Amino acid sequence: MRTQIDHWLTEPGVNPAEPFPLLYRFTGREGVLKTLRSRRLRLNTWPKMNDPREKKEWRSSDIIAGRLRAIPPYTQAELESAFDRLLRRGARLACFTDDRAPATEHAARWLLHRGWGRSAMWDRYADSHEGACLVFDSPALVEQFDSFQLGEGCIRTWGRVEYVDEPISIELDADVRSDEHLIELLDETI
Repeated sequence: MRTQIDHWLTEPGVNPAEPFPLLYRFTGREGVLKTLRSRRLRLNTWPKMNDPREKKEWRSSDIIAGRLRAIPPYTQAELESAFDRLLRRGARLACFTDDRAPATEHAARWLLHRGWGRSAMWDRYADSHEGACLVFDSPALVEQFDSFQLGEGCIRTWGRVEYVDEPISIELDADVRSDEHLIELLDETI
């Protein structure tokens, strides 16, 4: 008798209203080997993500609804560099996809609605279909992330990303003395 270990991946019946029980991460050949050897997931910075908008430097004038002004001897250039370092370059991200509802009942049998069945993801993130799609139990993965100790001033968040065609906006209008002062202001605001 043959045991099929991937039957749960080929079930077309997915209820997207339920919390996402499985998460999928596409990776290239090198990435899957490193992940399996180390038993760790790599967290990347915004600049190393695969979206041109995520690679772009974040300027306070693009994000702040108000204005940040440097108080000498702190310069505006130092403030802008710190702003980008704290909010974009300082972040560490792990990206996953999940299952979605099939477009039609007929489409369900093709399994393209499953998190692992996305051709564009295989092409872009898994070495042009030569890599792997790692499958994770979402509650167990979140529990592991929540167990990590964070440094002072660090925050942790997770959840579905909602893509919108509007920029991030932070309500803040302040005179800034230093990097430390900027951190205080952002901690109070975000």
